[in-house]
Amino acid sequence: MQVCLTCGKKKPLEMFENSSRFKNAKELRCNECMSEYRKKYPKREKAKEMARLYKKNNPKIVESYLIMAKAFRSGKLIRANNCSLCGTLCRTDAHHEDYNKPLEVIFLCRRCHNKLHRKYGFSK
Repeated sequence: MQVCLTCGKKKPLEMFENSSRFKNAKELRCNECMSEYRKKYPKREKAKEMARLYKKNNPKIVESYLIMAKAFRSGKLIRANNCSLCGTLCRTDAHHEDYNKPLEVIFLCRRCHNKLHRKYGFSK
């Protein structure tokens, strides 16, 4: 038996979906409440589906990003405070010229990064 986070009723485990986030776990909302939640917030489900498709269709990009993020956390890679193209002092984006080299990035302001993607058609 498990208590539903939304309705607060105690229900058998069969009334809860398997969790997509954790192995061997159930969702916190019962199937009935989960259905209502999905009707109320369809954009969230659509966004999750889009993210799943992006990961499936762009595994190299996702892998590069994860390696880069790990390098930031460990201190192996340090984010520049100014744009490599225009020199603007800001929080920069890391841009990969080649996803096969995940730690070779250039740091760009959002404006220059967007211009670069529009000019050369890099996937976002």
